Amino acid sequence: MGPVDSLDCEPALLHHREAAQYTYRNEYSELKHLIEQQGLLEQQPLYYACKIALNLGLLSLGVAVMAITDRLWLQLLDAVFLAFVFGQIGFVGHDAAHWQIARGARKRDVLCLIHLNLLIGLSYGWWTDKHYRHHSDANRLGVDPDISYKATAFCEEHARSKSGFWRFIVRHQASLFLPLLALVSIGMRANSVKFLLRGRAKHHTVDSLMLGAHFVLYLSLVLYLLGGWRALLFVAVHQAAAGLYMGSAMSVNHIGMPIVYADGQLDPLRQQVLTARNIRNHRLTDFLYGGLNFQIEHHLFPSMARNKMREARGTIKLFCERHSITYYETNLSRSWREVLGHLRSVSSSLQEEGA
Repeated sequence: MGPVDSLDCEPALLHHREAAQYTYRNEYSELKHLIEQQGLLEQQPLYYACKIALNLGLLSLGVAVMAITDRLWLQLLDAVFLAFVFGQIGFVGHDAAHWQIARGARKRDVLCLIHLNLLIGLSYGWWTDKHYRHHSDANRLGVDPDISYKATAFCEEHARSKSGFWRFIVRHQASLFLPLLALVSIGMRANSVKFLLRGRAKHHTVDSLMLGAHFVLYLSLVLYLLGGWRALLFVAVHQAAAGLYMGSAMSVNHIGMPIVYADGQLDPLRQQVLTARNIRNHRLTDFLYGGLNFQIEHHLFPSMARNKMREARGTIKLFCERHSITYYETNLSRSWREVLGHLRSVSSSLQEEGA
């Protein structure tokens, strides 16, 4: 069974009468009650303490390797390793922002500012603004920022709206997708800076100071330990690998899944399930993807700690089956075939017209 192709072709799903909304709210309440009964929404402080300690240990190891080796190939391999570490730290920042680690707002903010701003160079304010909008209206065209990029299009309507250079990129987006992912890390940092320059962050001063501290520490350390052209090469490889890692973890979650159009009406329960793709595999996948391979569980219950999602999967999948809600999951290799196939399909209309 493949993913649902489009929601605009299913008006019965998209145009619910107001009388049905009460039923849908009750369905979600029923599901949440089942999840709470199993204790799956409880915080996991020991689990995250171990994750944080592991990440700090890996970060220290990466810096130590940078300091003691003078072999270029080891330095570049270390850049790739540190890209992986940055991704793991980012996953913890993501979980903290979703209240998975601490319920208190101050504790959450401190954890996020340390993990996102100081350690990996992303603005907490920018990231939460973007990510919360994605969660509140997943895959809704014109609303979800995760399907509103200049360099990619996820439906024909969006592709045909492109012009000039971006139209050329979208025309070849399937072939260019991996190079585009390599730019994700740089793009996220640029967007963080632009967001802060507009003065939109809730904790603007501390957000700006901690982001600035990251850039100073990061660049100073790399220049001091490697110097000159080696430092530039290290930064280029590190940022490209970080972009590929983070971009890959995000790409398989929603691309190729149904798009909800602006005038479509879909209850939140179905929208979160129908627009998400789960990746089924084993615990190594859970680790590498930071639990985001359980995208359906995460969208239904963002505050659920990642080490509880595998257990929640069975309950949620059975619930969806009982209520005739399509719960889609596949393996990693097929998810990539679906993503690239969808990008190719969307851009085919531009190729046919010779744009």
